[in-house]
Amino acid sequence: MKPLLILNENPPGAHSDIHNSLNVLKDVGILEDFYIYPFLSRLADGLKDKEVTQEIVNIAKDFQPSAVLWLHTGHLFVGEDDILKIKNLLSRPAIGYWDGDIYQKPQASPKEIISLCTKCDVVFVQGDGDFTNLLNKNGCKDIRYVPAPTDTNRFCKLRSLDQEIIYDVVMIGNNVTSRIPWRTAPGSRWRKELAEYFFKKLGKRFAVFGYGWKAKYGKGPLPFSEQVNLYHSSRMALGVNNWLGPRYYFSNRLPIALSSGVPVVHNYESGYEEIFKPIEDFFFFKTTAEAWNMTKQLLGKDQAVLDDIGRRGYRLALSNFTIDKIICYILEVLASYQRDRQDDSAPIAVSNPWINIGRLGTSKNTREDNKCLAFVGKTQSENAEWWERHPMAYEGWEGNMGSAIPFTEDDAEYYREIDTKFFNGARRFAHPFPGQTPFSELIDFPSLKGRRILEIGCGMGSHAELFARAGANVTAIDITETGVRRTAKRFAFSELEGSILRMDAEKLDFPDESFDFVWSWGVIHHSENPQAIARQIYRVLTPAGSAKIMVYNRNSLRYYIYGGFRVGILRGKLFHMSLSDVNQSFTDGAIAHHYTKRDIMTMFHRFGSIRVRIIPDTPEAYLPIIGKPLRRLIPYPMKKIDFWLLSRFGWFLFIEAQK
Repeated sequence: MKPLLILNENPPGAHSDIHNSLNVLKDVGILEDFYIYPFLSRLADGLKDKEVTQEIVNIAKDFQPSAVLWLHTGHLFVGEDDILKIKNLLSRPAIGYWDGDIYQKPQASPKEIISLCTKCDVVFVQGDGDFTNLLNKNGCKDIRYVPAPTDTNRFCKLRSLDQEIIYDVVMIGNNVTSRIPWRTAPGSRWRKELAEYFFKKLGKRFAVFGYGWKAKYGKGPLPFSEQVNLYHSSRMALGVNNWLGPRYYFSNRLPIALSSGVPVVHNYESGYEEIFKPIEDFFFFKTTAEAWNMTKQLLGKDQAVLDDIGRRGYRLALSNFTIDKIICYILEVLASYQRDRQDDSAPIAVSNPWINIGRLGTSKNTREDNKCLAFVGKTQSENAEWWERHPMAYEGWEGNMGSAIPFTEDDAEYYREIDTKFFNGARRFAHPFPGQTPFSELIDFPSLKGRRILEIGCGMGSHAELFARAGANVTAIDITETGVRRTAKRFAFSELEGSILRMDAEKLDFPDESFDFVWSWGVIHHSENPQAIARQIYRVLTPAGSAKIMVYNRNSLRYYIYGGFRVGILRGKLFHMSLSDVNQSFTDGAIAHHYTKRDIMTMFHRFGSIRVRIIPDTPEAYLPIIGKPLRRLIPYPMKKIDFWLLSRFGWFLFIEAQK
């Protein structure tokens, strides 16, 4: 493996632990080579953000890394074009982001970091809190926990027998407060409370090291590398996180103190039971009183007993929290994505060494969340049979759109009738202005001339004809014989050229990089395994290719108001069916998946750039009882309300993916 690390260090080499770890991995043959780019140093040299990212792209072109890892980039702006250039290198590198800051409120996370994380395959964080929620909200695809590290070269040392002990308890941490009370980190307030309380109990046998302390117990800042020597001069250590609340979180103060071989009394966060095993061997408190009671009990023991307790923490730190172990895990995860890019298989599962879940957020999934990703009980053959019986001719639907067509498939007028129904139904969002080419708001038809186009699920051929008339080289596939036959007849009536094939999109029979553009409108969510289709789309696109796809939105008024309330509650179906099954009962197809934006970002994670937006559909999905009367009584206000709601909770998710 050949990683390229974009490291927040100035001067170069300041993060000696990372340099040493990578050198060790190279010496033992795990790494073929590595390259570290110290972006903070280059910014200090006077370079602008764009110049720095251009240097990174140039280095990546020369080095051809198998993985690129960005570390704590702060306000460095990394453009989408820079990421695309890196992703499209011959080495097809995986891209990851790793940050030691937790960005818990009121601390704001830089928008540049959020923007970069959304472009990465995987993000590594030190706790599950506000930052993780923000990453999830912005569509980050894979978020993994890694703990704060200790460094074996600087800190993993036991106290010598002749070491002089000066203090009973020491605490390392800064006293950082804000003039605006609620902007002070909660842990900082608690740290001050602990310091005052412990000083009253222990006097000069207690000391705090760090910035901002003006009391008698404050001893000023301490060089980072001197922490182990300070801990060795005390019987035990006290600690509290700056940020309180994020699951699993602790700063590097805790593993550094443990690796120094002294007992540590530290505040508790949820999830510690998974990381510190057995939890009874460690001393985690929830209140100041608990902290003092634990400390008093420990100070009442002989020094030999305290040293034995300290050695237990030392062994845990050495086995679980070293920078070597954390970097190995990060590189292993990145390698799984890099293999994924090379051979189109799913990412190899890499278990998390510290907690019981691989990806943060997955443990919170409900049954409905899981069902939307893999509809249970229907096969692709049943799916094909359903569409053979119910071809997409819009006959039998509710309203005027579902009226019978007075022609057969052997008449040219049959296809004009289908187009009239379909395009009129889509006019609101696809071509709202008179004289527009149908769907020209979503498709740039002039740019398709001469390009190789694949349509997945051509149905009755409406879109395929539009592409052919625009001068594209059209290949259209459908899972049904009916769809292929009728689309071919349409092309014959219109004297258009194209390749119309029967094919399962989960198993595309085309060579790699066969198409410049892939289009699919309301199709892949009806397949047994849409994830397989996403992989196939990525495979058959050229390196500069793109795809536009529509799928059903689960966070929609139709899903919850029409499906959950009108059909589920008013008609009683929700009392004996799941919400997913209720929506399936009145939706086309043997299978009908509904997705969230986050689901889509996960499904299409291979792509360099993904945009997912909601398309307003029809307003009948909400206000099921009083909607029509209100639209007659107050049409203009209701039109505004309809558009506002459906722009946010419409039924269609439109995906624009750039390879």
